[in-house]
Amino acid sequence: MDVLLVIVLVLALGVVLLGYFLVFSEALQMALQARLAGVPIPLMRLVSWKVRWGDLRTIVLSAIRLRKASVGVSHEDLADHYFAGGRVPNCVAAIIRSREHGLDTRWEEIAAWDLEGIDVLKEVNDIIEQPQS
Repeated sequence: MDVLLVIVLVLALGVVLLGYFLVFSEALQMALQARLAGVPIPLMRLVSWKVRWGDLRTIVLSAIRLRKASVGVSHEDLADHYFAGGRVPNCVAAIIRSREHGLDTRWEEIAAWDLEGIDVLKEVNDIIEQPQS
């Protein structure tokens, strides 16, 4: 009976360690990718997002894209919007497009539109394509 208990405990410990490894390895990979792109995101922040069932790839790649476009939106704002149910890649594309065309849009404005269910990329494109009077 004691041997069976030891086997069950070892297996349970193995499953827990495997879970930690899977969470930690993706977070480590994303932290390295972000740091190499000039967007330092703390490893423990990424782990906490992963534990909350966040898609690290969406948040990190969006932060890198904003950094390359010289748009100042923090990774915290991206994560907050993601966990609020927003479509982060759509918002990132919309704000970059609006800045490219000289529109002074703020992240908060784009994120609010997105959470209202508005297709922000389409909205920005419509604003850009309006005839100038």
